Amino acid sequence: MTKCPTCGKTLVSLNIQPMQMPDASGQFWRGITFNCPYCFSAVGAGIDPIGLKEDIVSGVLKALGKD
Repeated sequence: MTKCPTCGKTLVSLNIQPMQMPDASGQFWRGITFNCPYCFSAVGAGIDPIGLKEDIVSGVLKALGKD
């Protein structure tokens, strides 16, 4: 079983929280952190897949003039 690196408790689930993630150019992406449900420490982070999909769809609609 995976254990939280901060509190040492066994992780059977994670809390997900939104965050902004800047890239090297200064553009911000929608991101998420994966947090321990016991001590709330972040144990991972990444691009928000749902937010990314929404951004892509919005960009395509805008390019087609249907925004």
